[in-house]
Amino acid sequence: MNNENNLKQIANTTVFIDTETGGVEDHYSCLSLALIKVSEDFSKVEDKIEIFIKHQEYIISYESCKVNHFNIIDHIENSIQFPEYQSLVKPDAAVSIISDFIKRNFPGVKPSLSGWNGNFDYRALKNLFLLQDHFYFKDVFDFKVLDVCSVTMGCFAAGVLRTERIPRSLSEAAEEFGVKIKQTERLHTPLYDTEIAIKVFKKLITLIGAQNG
Repeated sequence: MNNENNLKQIANTTVFIDTETGGVEDHYSCLSLALIKVSEDFSKVEDKIEIFIKHQEYIISYESCKVNHFNIIDHIENSIQFPEYQSLVKPDAAVSIISDFIKRNFPGVKPSLSGWNGNFDYRALKNLFLLQDHFYFKDVFDFKVLDVCSVTMGCFAAGVLRTERIPRSLSEAAEEFGVKIKQTERLHTPLYDTEIAIKVFKKLITLIGAQNG
C-alpha cells in the first residue's frame, strides 16, 4: 500500500480538532472549538467549522485565561459578523452543529479525533456532549484518538526526529518543522491551532516516510 492510500484512509476516517476550555479539568467550560476535514492528500481544507459557546454560567480559571487570552465580555458581546463557518451558540446548538458537520463529511463513518493535544480535546468534546440529552458522543465519534503531540514524542524517542529536545508545544513543533505562523495571527484560537497541527502532522509523516525510503 502506498503513502497516498495511507493518507487517504486517515483523511476519510479522522477529523482534526482543537478546543479552548476554561481549565484543564473536566468541570471547566468548553469555550470554543474547531473541526477540520482535510482533503485525501492533506493538501487543503475541505470543510471547517469554528464554534464559540455561550454558556449560562461560565466555569473558568485565571490560568487558562492567560494562556488562551479569553475575555468573557468579548466572547458574549461579540459584534463581529461571523463568517459562514463560525457560530456563537449555546451548548445544545453547538453539539447539533458538530453532529451535522460529521454527517456531511463522514457519511457512514464515526471518525476518530486528531489534534496536537488530541486526548485533551477528546475529553473536552465528550464532556460537551454529556451536557445534552438528545445527542450521544458514541453515536457520532469513534473512541480512538490520533494525538499529534504523542506521535511527535514517540518519533523523538525513536530517533526519527533528530532534535536536541522534545517539541512540547504546538509552537515549538511548528518551529521545528518550518511551519510558518503568520505574524498577524496567534495561536490559541481553535481554528488556527487546528490548521497548524495539520501542517505539523503532515511534516512529521513526510519525515518518517523519507527515512523509510
